[in-house]
Amino acid sequence: MQSRRKVREMALKTLYSMVLCEDIVAEWLPYAERIYYLEQEYRLDKEGNPIDHTVNDEVSDEREYVPSFQPDPLLTRLLTFTLHHLGDIDKQISETLKNWQPDRINIVDRCALRLGISELIYCPDTPRGVTINEWLEIVRSYSVDNAPAFINGILDQVNRPSREAKNPH
Repeated sequence: MQSRRKVREMALKTLYSMVLCEDIVAEWLPYAERIYYLEQEYRLDKEGNPIDHTVNDEVSDEREYVPSFQPDPLLTRLLTFTLHHLGDIDKQISETLKNWQPDRINIVDRCALRLGISELIYCPDTPRGVTINEWLEIVRSYSVDNAPAFINGILDQVNRPSREAKNPH
């Protein structure tokens, strides 16, 4: 079982691939599966060296076994809900932006926002603060330096109505 962060990263990579291929309405599973196998092929060992997947005829027992792709339930929920509610999520992003056009947001940040908002709204089993922090950490790894503050502002705005509903004072 993968860590929830790795699953979120897989969701980001999958949605990003779909956006780049202009295939946002397609079935997401083939994209996730392709990313999974590419990551297995180009994995690094503990020292940061590429793992050799070539098969030596004399030492075929040493070939590393790559398990088949089994999507994590969180990955399934994130991508299914995000794609199903994409119009509503994009509308929420647009309404939250101040003096900024949604198409100016880079693809990585837009995908992270879509997935983060989807998780906040449609995956209530994860505490909202954890969801926001996880997406900020992922954005730190995959985007530009000022992106986490930008993403935090939008996710916080989306989260605000639920916080206010819990604490009406």
